[in-house]
Amino acid sequence: MAQNYNEALRVRVQDLNNQLPNSTFLFNNLYTPLYEAFHNPAAYGFIYVNQACCGIGKFGGFLICVPEFPVCSEEEDYLFWDAYHTTDKMFKQMVDLMWENGPPYSYPISGKEAVYRTM
Repeated sequence: MAQNYNEALRVRVQDLNNQLPNSTFLFNNLYTPLYEAFHNPAAYGFIYVNQACCGIGKFGGFLICVPEFPVCSEEEDYLFWDAYHTTDKMFKQMVDLMWENGPPYSYPISGKEAVYRTM
């Protein structure tokens, strides 16, 4: 479902770029780097992808992290902070990928290229 939504959004962003040539619209794809990190955690520097750093229940990923929940001691080893959020380490990697690279992380161009194109 997420991939279908993302593809439709990517096409719409391209339509906007075509319709408004003096503007630059980007689609930043969070799905691809998250999928890659989940299936190849070592490439992104993670050990734990099936367990949240903060939480309770199966996989430590029940609800969002609240003060009463246990927190892991090595956050940088975890892909997920809680049931809904990645750790800061993963978020930074996703932002870096979208800033520095075009497709498949940022369409139709990288965030950096979009910023410098307007200067």
